[in-house]
Amino acid sequence: MSNILAVESQGLSHETSDLEVSSLNSQWYAVFTMPRHEKRIVTHCRGRNIESFLPLYHVRHRWKNRCNATVELPLFPNYCFVHIGPQERGKVLRLPGVMYIVSSGRELLPIPDEYINSLRDGLLAYRIEPHPNVEAGDRVCITRGPMKGMEGILDRNKNGVRVIIRLEMIGRSVAVEVGAEEIAHAGAGRIKSALVDSYEFASGIA
Repeated sequence: MSNILAVESQGLSHETSDLEVSSLNSQWYAVFTMPRHEKRIVTHCRGRNIESFLPLYHVRHRWKNRCNATVELPLFPNYCFVHIGPQERGKVLRLPGVMYIVSSGRELLPIPDEYINSLRDGLLAYRIEPHPNVEAGDRVCITRGPMKGMEGILDRNKNGVRVIIRLEMIGRSVAVEVGAEEIAHAGAGRIKSALVDSYEFASGIA
């Protein structure tokens, strides 16, 4: 009996160790979805114990019956994010509505934890909405708040100040409303983020 218990105990320990290794190997990846399938895919992920993240923003929409309503839309249309180990790639690709995981050749392109964490915190602290890609302007850096340290390009419009954050690998940008006192000039030259070279962050005053 004692030998059986010892074997079972060893097996449980080995299983737990595998789970811990899988967790340590997990990284964030961008998933390209079919149109208007972002929320469904996140629901499928939840049912399969796959950690996922779908940034949403609020917008006022006027329906054909002239009724106005506030709706939640994906911040990055056709994209959501999953936190998985490389061995779980097939599990995600089999989800209904998933087209592919953003990769370079056969290698998945991970998104730094810092980017996802900053985006999550920023959604709680600021008004964030999609923004057209920015190509030129003065480089600025956010100096306060949950997105402190992100750099990019200054932009202006009549509404005041915002920061445009660009995720280069998927070619999408978002605009974050901040105060003028929360940014500083970052100097000339190419943007150097604290993240990785696969990503470029554009900040702007709107």
